[in-house]
Amino acid sequence: MSRFTRTAALIAALSLMAVACGGDDDSDAGDSSGGATPATTAAADSDSSSGSSSGGDSGQPATDAEETGGEEMSGEETPGEEMSGGEEMSGEEDSDSGEAEGEGTLVVGQPDVNGDGQVVIGIASPGDTNDGGFYENFVRGARAYTEEAGWGLIVADFINPADSESALSDLARQGIDFLAVGATELQDGLDAIACSDEFADIAMYLNASLAVDSECYGQSSDNYFQIHWVLGVAAAQLLERTGGTKAGFIGGPELAFSTIAHRSMEAGLKSILPDADLVVTHTGDFNDAALGIEAARAMLDQDIGVIHTFLGGAMFPTGGFVASEGGLALSASSNTCFPGSPFVGSSLFPPGDYLVANLRDFAAGQYREGVIRRFLVGIDPEVGAVLCDASAEEQATIDEVVAMIGSGELVPEELVEPLG
Repeated sequence: MSRFTRTAALIAALSLMAVACGGDDDSDAGDSSGGATPATTAAADSDSSSGSSSGGDSGQPATDAEETGGEEMSGEETPGEEMSGGEEMSGEEDSDSGEAEGEGTLVVGQPDVNGDGQVVIGIASPGDTNDGGFYENFVRGARAYTEEAGWGLIVADFINPADSESALSDLARQGIDFLAVGATELQDGLDAIACSDEFADIAMYLNASLAVDSECYGQSSDNYFQIHWVLGVAAAQLLERTGGTKAGFIGGPELAFSTIAHRSMEAGLKSILPDADLVVTHTGDFNDAALGIEAARAMLDQDIGVIHTFLGGAMFPTGGFVASEGGLALSASSNTCFPGSPFVGSSLFPPGDYLVANLRDFAAGQYREGVIRRFLVGIDPEVGAVLCDASAEEQATIDEVVAMIGSGELVPEELVEPLG
């Protein structure tokens, strides 16, 4: 039986059984391997950032006013300031990626919303924007675009979610025209200020993992069910290579989006290898490298050699440890298939790509608040999964699943156990 036939048959079986991904934290699948061709309908981000939707650090926010120039990444090598598909970010590229939900309200006076003769973008992040992961990807996207556009950039990172309202207010009072919040952990603070008359001359934006409607800011989101199902399919290719039967998933706090990620990864894995397991560990912190390495060591001791590091600042150290011990590490957020990378593949949900698509609209006077822009597998090239050195057969299997999701033939949300 071909892989294609087997994939379709297993997915059909899962549909009939209304199979759930086992909601406990003891089963899983990992991904990885290399593949310069992303497991989406197009190529992926070559930024060396990756990581998961964050996890707030308790440190004091550090705010840096910057001239938007390139910055070295904190990974082993810097693959370059590029967006998905290896194309450099440019204001000339179209901004059609991401399906817009809702009509929203056109921001008046954009891009110089406050009318002071200059355009300044403010970035707010709960994590380290030099982490080589998710947080840095968000800032790198903004930096490359604003440098090209001749705009200013102010970055505030290490924002404690408990202090998000005051931190975002302080940033908003620095003459910015567009406030971009990089992770859902800071959403409470954004909700508190977004509709305020004091900040009426600022366009606001949230990168949201599980977006809900808000009339006072625009959002980008994606579909973790789809992305991590594809990652599970990719992980199955690695297990078939190595003869393994178990993969691993290391996350930070056990939040809703992380649970969706590992349940969906497990379902995708089992759609190819029904007897495979995914072992899940939540360390409680996306950024604590010692905890990530400890979790990875425990998995490797159990002969779990394919491990997805769904982490923020801890992702590169944890992935590096896995690779140093002979395991196959998968990164989260953006394509880490570059020379010297410890990762053999990635899940793809790069926040910098999402932000740049919205900044292009802002530059053109078309940015709307009250709109959710969703990036979907099989439709938008930014999202999905990638194996850095996938064989032709492995890539064809992944591509088939991506196409099935894009066409609506496969709906991962219907096959994964719901939260709660």
